[in-house]
Amino acid sequence: MTKATRIRRRKPRSLTAIRQQILDAAQPIVTAIIKGAKSGNYLQAKFLFDFAGLSGATAEAPPPSLAETLLGLLQAPGENTAKNSASGADAGGAAR
Repeated sequence: MTKATRIRRRKPRSLTAIRQQILDAAQPIVTAIIKGAKSGNYLQAKFLFDFAGLSGATAEAPPPSLAETLLGLLQAPGENTAKNSASGADAGGAAR
């Protein structure tokens, strides 16, 4: 019997059992990743910092979204979307 045949004949496990197996393995995995990062492994260190939210991102404002960029391109010079939407001035009265 080959390994592929044995794999196909296994009973399917429930998702609950699989989740439990992952949870049981989590601590040793995290410990190994931390150990690797401490020994200089860049990818393991990057993963840890990204996962912990310490990815080195600055406190600057995020870049504008695509929607904000497109709205900015569509606006006439001097027009302010926030001001217009609050006052209702863009409700059809302005000619472009």
